[in-house]
Amino acid sequence: MEIITIESLAFKELTGQIREIAAYVRKYGTAIREENDTGKEYLTSAEVCEMLHISSRTLQRMRDAKVISFTFVGNACRFRRSDIEKYLKERGTT
Repeated sequence: MEIITIESLAFKELTGQIREIAAYVRKYGTAIREENDTGKEYLTSAEVCEMLHISSRTLQRMRDAKVISFTFVGNACRFRRSDIEKYLKERGTT
């Protein structure tokens, strides 16, 4: 076993950062779990492109034009499956 020593201030900063990371994971992990529990599954951009048979650039244009709704989970863009299915239904393509 190896023992590592660090200054008290550095240890406090490190534990504070760990607490921040844990809070972030709890916050966003809970949000995704709640959505999945209610049947509102999130999809990645690649999954949406496959469902709609479009390119990633077309999906970006749709996002910019607010044609379909999306959200960010952390730094990742996600789409609710129900929103994509609603979009398809409105277009009569299902």
